[in-house]
Amino acid sequence: MNKKTTLVPLEKINPYKQYWKGTKLRHYNVGLNVKDKEDDYYDYILALLDSSYFILVNITENNSKAGSVNIGFINKNNQGGRVMLRKRDFINYFGDESKDWYIIQEEFY
Repeated sequence: MNKKTTLVPLEKINPYKQYWKGTKLRHYNVGLNVKDKEDDYYDYILALLDSSYFILVNITENNSKAGSVNIGFINKNNQGGRVMLRKRDFINYFGDESKDWYIIQEEFY
């Protein structure tokens, strides 16, 4: 099985699309000491902390920060019993740094 990974800027995602626990995100321009700016990032996975909040857990491969939690909580959007987030929830949480965040979309074929 092969995998195709696409990075979609947070600013360009569909505002009505729902994101659930397990969604992967990439944060660029984090300040790593790397030669190539393309390597200056952390990957995160959206995890449900409890019935009220999501957190971001660092899942960057081969990085000492893997397993650490992004400080702060993202309030969930609970519509009809669904625990999910939408574009506005991410934008509100990340603020001015929203331009540095991407949704990681993976397709298997």
